Amino acid sequence: MNHDLGKKVIIGLALTVLLIVLTGVYFVTEPGRQRAAGEEFTRKASLIGAEHFLVTCAQCHGPRGEGGIGRPLRDTKLDENTLIKTISRGRPGTAMPAFAAEEGGVFTVYQIRDIVEFIRHWSDDILDEERHRLLEEGVLTPTPPTPSAITGTEGPQLFQQLQCGACHTIEGVSTGQLAPELSHIGSVAGERQPGTPARDYIEQSLLDPPAFVVEGFNPIMPSIEGRLSPEQLQALVDYLLTLDGAAGAPAPTPTLAPTATPPPTTAQALELFQQLQCGVCHTIEGVSIGELAPELNDIGSVAGGRQPGVSARDYIQESLLKPEAFVVESFNPIMPSIEGRLSPEELQALVDYLLSLK
Repeated sequence: MNHDLGKKVIIGLALTVLLIVLTGVYFVTEPGRQRAAGEEFTRKASLIGAEHFLVTCAQCHGPRGEGGIGRPLRDTKLDENTLIKTISRGRPGTAMPAFAAEEGGVFTVYQIRDIVEFIRHWSDDILDEERHRLLEEGVLTPTPPTPSAITGTEGPQLFQQLQCGACHTIEGVSTGQLAPELSHIGSVAGERQPGTPARDYIEQSLLDPPAFVVEGFNPIMPSIEGRLSPEQLQALVDYLLTLDGAAGAPAPTPTLAPTATPPPTTAQALELFQQLQCGVCHTIEGVSIGELAPELNDIGSVAGGRQPGVSARDYIQESLLKPEAFVVESFNPIMPSIEGRLSPEELQALVDYLLSLK
């Protein structure tokens, strides 16, 4: 009897020691296991977020998050809630639309959180991994836009190709509100920095934008260094110097097209196209080089064949008012409606202009 009791005591003590050892092992290894699980979760969410970034966000925020029309994101100091709110609701008065499904956008709450997870844990390795996969699957263009895509030789053309008008206003050319107006930059540039001539001020502002930040504006402009040849850079500087008659030349009347002055309806439509910032996503040769949405160079001739039984005029007007009604294959439905933003006359002027593109 005593012998059996002794065996039970020994077994009990052994099990107790084993339990203590296993408990210790658990507490030693569990933090590492949880950390590894968290890292794996972050990686998976970041891969999904990187895909959405490359397909939808990179056109404005740069292929590596370095910034462009949109602010830099790769080293952003914005917190998680601010990023979620901005992506979900957009930024009124800027080129940043709302992307949340409940706001008329294309992303679910979970997709937006994945994008934010990627931005907050930025990894070029993950970005390159996803870019490679998307290129292989044909989701991304094999040859993304490069500096060589800027082919203009005249100042106004370069201004359009660089999409400067998305942020800057030049009377009769663009209506951007995010950066200082340039309608009179030729006459005021020489007064901005004591001892800095107008030409040097403008050139430095293009190559190193943080050097001269106008009071009341955020330093969001990306540098164009490396994107233009020396001749193109001088052509752009010369153009800006002529605004308001600097450099000894009378200020020309800026126009979007390098040809003769268009009729009033076309001029109005071009201004509306810029004001609505359509060129951020759409390409029209000589006007804009957006790549997030279908190019419009020949929309006037192809619109009538897009939807059986729908005329070209009705197709274009419906696409402007209810973009989700006709989504071109391989493009995401990210376009916001312009309903209520234009008068009936303005809407028809814009439709007429698009119909003329053939």
